[in-house]
Amino acid sequence: MDILRAPKPTVETIQQNFQLLNVLVDNYDPPVNEIHREGLDTILIEEMQFKIVFIQYYAKICFIGICYEGTSFERFSTTRIKTGKQGITAVLERDVFLIIQEGIEACSHIAVKSPSLRNDIAS
Repeated sequence: MDILRAPKPTVETIQQNFQLLNVLVDNYDPPVNEIHREGLDTILIEEMQFKIVFIQYYAKICFIGICYEGTSFERFSTTRIKTGKQGITAVLERDVFLIIQEGIEACSHIAVKSPSLRNDIAS
């Protein structure tokens, strides 16, 4: 499965991927939880072929969300953790602190833009 193998990311590709994620979130209203209703999930599943680890990881999460819709939360969480482990490991192998900083910034921007995500975080 060559599609699932990813090269080690560089700081530049990680920054580009976070910027891409912000662009995707900015262009959908309401964002994040509602993105799959717009058909963006199909595009992201195809992005598994990209050599950019963050896009692959995000595509995996979207794909799992579609496959396990209607499943119990415990089963979904376990599968998501197992599937995402490789993507997270690849991302964190390089320049950990910069990547974490970019990740926190991207997540905070997403949380501000999505009322449903804010409610999930608050609860």
